[in-house]
Amino acid sequence: MQTLSFDIVLFFCNLFALIRENVVVVSSGQNTRVCDTSEAYFDHPETNKNCRIDKDLNVSVNEIAKNHGFILEKHTVETDDRYQLTTFRLKKIDKNYGNKVIFLQHGLMADFTSFIFNGNNSIAFFFGNLGYDVWLGNYRDTEYCSHKYLKRTDPKYWEFSIDDNGFYDLSANFKYIYKKVNKKIIYIGHSMGGTGMGVYASSKNKEAQKFIEQAIVVCPIFHIKHPTGSLFGEYSPIAMLLMELSKLANYPVLLPEGSVPYRFISDFCMGSLNKLRFCLMVFGTVSGPIKYDADRTPFALKVLKNGNYNSVMQYIQFGRSGEFQKFDYGKKKNMVLYNSTVPPSYNLSNINIPMTLIYGQTDKLANKEDIIYDYNNFKKGNWEIYGIPYNHIDILFSRDVVDKFYPLLLNSIKRI
Repeated sequence: MQTLSFDIVLFFCNLFALIRENVVVVSSGQNTRVCDTSEAYFDHPETNKNCRIDKDLNVSVNEIAKNHGFILEKHTVETDDRYQLTTFRLKKIDKNYGNKVIFLQHGLMADFTSFIFNGNNSIAFFFGNLGYDVWLGNYRDTEYCSHKYLKRTDPKYWEFSIDDNGFYDLSANFKYIYKKVNKKIIYIGHSMGGTGMGVYASSKNKEAQKFIEQAIVVCPIFHIKHPTGSLFGEYSPIAMLLMELSKLANYPVLLPEGSVPYRFISDFCMGSLNKLRFCLMVFGTVSGPIKYDADRTPFALKVLKNGNYNSVMQYIQFGRSGEFQKFDYGKKKNMVLYNSTVPPSYNLSNINIPMTLIYGQTDKLANKEDIIYDYNNFKKGNWEIYGIPYNHIDILFSRDVVDKFYPLLLNSIKRI
């Protein structure tokens, strides 16, 4: 672990040294080719038989949707605390909206593009082609969101945590969609999308009963009882260091889209075969052994962005306390907000909607033992749990999700 931790720290220290010195990262260009092996990216990809043009690479999200026969409808959803979220709705070109409503919510350091970057195997297109009415949410830390009164450059804009993602962001989306279509929602949340549902459904359980038909949480993070190998447990000092380095660069989030570090990671990792192997090793250490196909690598590098400091700190807090609890503001402010020096825990037993918990068998961020712990200690009669042969992000980019993951989702949906 010590050698690996040093390598990770050295990588990011070099990255942020570039930022502090105002070094400009020159992009290698808008490449549109993907390759079936890591080696092929660096062996004449223009003519290599293992490489090809991918029409979804380095184009707009609207173009990606169009490439797969859909229109991305843009909706502005205002929360009770005046954040303005951009939520997208998929519509088949020249067809009516789908029938049953599915809402997809992304994880930490991501946005809705997580669900459209896997070609025809993307979960959004998969359910859209099956006739579902697919909506895609964006948490308030993404570039798709703003505030009615605050600018994103205002530090006050960023004074939120996972608590607000669940309590305000999800709630506002569900109310908006229900008012629009008058149908209950099938919720599928990945990573922090699962955590947000835990916050929402345990603290607004009566509202959840009204709006949610069922919730499927994939690789959710609630309690961190087994911190070994976790970025929020054993490796939390690395996460803390990365946040401090990013703050030195005056960034409001860990990895703003379009920023020097965002572009650097993609350009660095695709700079040589050894650099790519190093990046995959780092990502595998954080999320678990990588299984997705090499032709998804450029997309996976583009998904990694955003990451609100308080959200990362709250996960580290989960790892240190072993509890799924509200954000810790310090003893003094905790007393004002919670009437306790210790932040209160969320009680998953309060959830009274059907829940399916899905864990990745090789996931290091959302440890399977922790998810099994949540199921065993808080399950209701309408809860289910399943394991899938993936790490934390394979479900977003693996080609075989159509055979190994989506049938599980469909069976879970049909049981209600």
